[in-house]
Amino acid sequence: MTSPVGYNEYMKKIVTCRRVWIIRLYSMSVSGMLISALFARADTTYTNPIDAQSFPDLITAIAKGVQDIGTVLAVAAIVFVGVRFVIAAASGDTGGVTKAHQMLWYVLIGTVIVVGASYLAQVAVSIVKTLPAK
Repeated sequence: MTSPVGYNEYMKKIVTCRRVWIIRLYSMSVSGMLISALFARADTTYTNPIDAQSFPDLITAIAKGVQDIGTVLAVAAIVFVGVRFVIAAASGDTGGVTKAHQMLWYVLIGTVIVVGASYLAQVAVSIVKTLPAK
């Protein structure tokens, strides 16, 4: 099978154009980093976004953050699976309904794992806090 006349030249131009844009993007990002480094001040102070004064507090904050993000993702995934159920059922696709059912189980198991890990971390932190200090 032969390609249309001029197709190879057209593809070469597209590849060259992509390479030029990649090089431009890379050079702009490098120059942006250099410019930001020039204007950075040495006396700038940064505050800790996680207000943790000890390791158990850090573990608690991370576990709570993971649980919050996991809960939002679980709700979005359940809504997505519900839409897949409705679409598959409306079109009469039994394979789609089976796949959506399987996806629902995966979402529920993942949610239980995320929430369970968060509570397990909180229990571990509370046990560590009750241990006597040396």
